[in-house]
Amino acid sequence: SNGSNRAVFVTRSNQAAPANTVALISSCAGTITPFSNCVITATVKNASGTVVSGIIVTFAIAIPGTGVSTLIKVDGAAGTAVTTDGGGNAIIIYTAGEIAGRTDVITATITGSDAAIVIKD
Repeated sequence: SNGSNRAVFVTRSNQAAPANTVALISSCAGTITPFSNCVITATVKNASGTVVSGIIVTFAIAIPGTGVSTLIKVDGAAGTAVTTDGGGNAIIIYTAGEIAGRTDVITATITGSDAAIVIKD
């Protein structure tokens, strides 16, 4: 005993940490032509709106409407999992397929969140 007569209150919380969210933007403006390239950027933020680095973002062509579209990492490495940088951004290069007049749907997924963007060829 330390001789104190003060009550001590302990508060416990089982709430999980706020989830991160992901949003997508593309450098493609309007309709693109077959085999055109676009930069797809996924930005990850926490519940407070602060960008988060070190998060793995997995990109995919969820609906491949333009033919043989591709996603390539900026450094040319294999795979579509990209880690966010200090600005909370993960970047991948999209190349449209050979079929004009169709659309591709590109997704970005992180634990607990995903986003999609439509690109018209």
